[in-house]
Amino acid sequence: MIFRLFALARYVSSLACPRFLPRCQRLAGHLALGALLLAGAGASLNDEAHAQISFSASTYTVTEGTETVQITLQSSDDTGTYSVTVTSADDTATAGDDYASVSQTITFTNESEKTFDVTIVDGDCDAESSEQFNLTLSGDTSSTSPTSAAVTIKDNDNIVFDTASPRYSTNYTIGEVEYTFQIPLRQSNDANATCSVIVESADDDTATAGEDYELSQTITFMDSSVESLSVSIIDDTVLENSSEHFTISLSGSTTDSSTVEVRIRDEEIIVLNAGMTNYTMIAGEDFDICVNFNLDRS
Repeated sequence: MIFRLFALARYVSSLACPRFLPRCQRLAGHLALGALLLAGAGASLNDEAHAQISFSASTYTVTEGTETVQITLQSSDDTGTYSVTVTSADDTATAGDDYASVSQTITFTNESEKTFDVTIVDGDCDAESSEQFNLTLSGDTSSTSPTSAAVTIKDNDNIVFDTASPRYSTNYTIGEVEYTFQIPLRQSNDANATCSVIVESADDDTATAGEDYELSQTITFMDSSVESLSVSIIDDTVLENSSEHFTISLSGSTTDSSTVEVRIRDEEIIVLNAGMTNYTMIAGEDFDICVNFNLDRS
């Protein structure tokens, strides 16, 4: 229509008609102006029909171990077809190690909302702080925010003392005998990887590692969610005045700051063994009695 008006305006202005020349020129001008107005109206309509596509939120959060995080896009126009491209970029999270890289085209066809999934990789058991990557839109995007979004991956790698186990206690009291007992541990993630935790003990100047007790230095979870820490008590021949104790804590692939205290109760008993149990003395007479005692450890 617009092109026809321009063509007609050119034709009218080219007519060699001296008598009607002023009228022909005015008519040609009106036709050209009409074509320009129609062209401007069409451009305005096209601008109004252009959808504004954006993220539904500027931030998303997912826990490590969750397979995917769902991202939502929204469109201001649900009567046309529009496309945007979503791309990802590393921040503290790394594509391939923490999430699957994204380069995807999303098409809206008479729709106001679309969703897509980003795969989260759960391949490590490193205790770490939350990590982040970013998503950006390009194409038929909105001129207003959010055209980018940050995705935060919360860490779930946590090996802890299994407080739910009936065998768990924050304090263990064990007699000083040759004895081994178990302290339950639990891995809080989905146990799909091999993880290890380092066990540390702290002496308090009474119990000494290697002399009074021994324990495992490293516990490895082989695709399992529950393991046990073995603690062995060493029976010595030293008579102690009081119980000895030490504490156990976890480090390495864990965020558990709690500790377990183990108290070793001394079992050394001294028995008085006298050669005679009865002595008779005569009143009024002086006697020197020498008694020998043997102290037997029992």
